[in-house]
Amino acid sequence: MQKAQLHLAPVYIITSIIFILILVFGYNSIFRIKETESEVSFVVLKSYLERDVKSISADYGSVKTFSYSLPEGVEGLCFSEPNNKRNPLMLSTCPDREDDIAKIFTEDNPNNNVFLIGNTLKGTFKLEGMSIQCPEYMCFKAQNSRVSIKMEGLGNKALIKND
Repeated sequence: MQKAQLHLAPVYIITSIIFILILVFGYNSIFRIKETESEVSFVVLKSYLERDVKSISADYGSVKTFSYSLPEGVEGLCFSEPNNKRNPLMLSTCPDREDDIAKIFTEDNPNNNVFLIGNTLKGTFKLEGMSIQCPEYMCFKAQNSRVSIKMEGLGNKALIKND
């Protein structure tokens, strides 16, 4: 009886090797899909921001609130305008600065003005045609991986508002 089962040993070994290879390749594929999904989410967010800023810029005086889905791991979205010197009366609507890390990122990346922030800098890019209500930078915290941003059309650009 044992001799009859001995010829099945190579089948079990080959089956085990195939099973392990399927697990390894499957794990690697899932990991790559998650990376690609994160990159796609970043590109989609950037294109939606560009589209919305462009559309409201020309509509002088109109105010709209836009909601954006953030990529995985992003806890907030910050906008910067380093040379922004706003009217002191407008500063009362600006929140207290809780995001010191955002200030560091904006100083380290002066050519970009949009920052996706998690426990580290998750992404950054340049968004043309926008201005912010607060001096230097302005951040929006994510709620359920979404952020709502109010914009006002100024005729030639969009003002990102805090209220």
